[in-house]
Amino acid sequence: MKNLIMARRRPMLLRSRALRLMLGITLGFVSMPVLASAASASSAFADGCRTLEITLNGSKHTSRCLDSNDSVAPLTWSTRCTGNESDIPYLALFWNGPLDVDKKIFPGGPTVCIRGRGWIDLNATMGDGLNWNDKASAWWAGCSSGHFDEHAGLFPGRQQYFNAGNKHWGNFDGKSGRLPNDSLSVVTLDSDC
Repeated sequence: MKNLIMARRRPMLLRSRALRLMLGITLGFVSMPVLASAASASSAFADGCRTLEITLNGSKHTSRCLDSNDSVAPLTWSTRCTGNESDIPYLALFWNGPLDVDKKIFPGGPTVCIRGRGWIDLNATMGDGLNWNDKASAWWAGCSSGHFDEHAGLFPGRQQYFNAGNKHWGNFDGKSGRLPNDSLSVVTLDSDC
């Protein structure tokens, strides 16, 4: 009798193991694009631009690299993006976080410095070789106020407004009305200063 019960249970065990194996393989394939995306981001950064400047003009923009990895001496963020911490002409977006200006904690990794008046949809490969859509972790406002959108298009999802001035900075952490980390898609600056 015991052998009969085990014989009946064995196909169920095999199906269960086969199901787990198939699930593991499927999850492996699903996670591969995420790993490939992370690898391409770091390799694009490693081969290209560390700090990208974007100048807005309505919905159009131009970009240029402020410093690349083949620069002789690595520059601090403040000299790369602002030149002077007391008068910041840019909105800075940081790929990595956290940022704490008061404690002089500036994240490493790619930085985008945005100036001008207008908006930009970050869901495109920028001049630094990276797609910044859903990648920014922190921000530091310059002399322009504006807002961040979670999605591009007619339905922007959550929005986060910011005021001008170098005392306005933060991390995308989803707290107190802020956008969550890695959810920023559109940046709007209200004025060119």
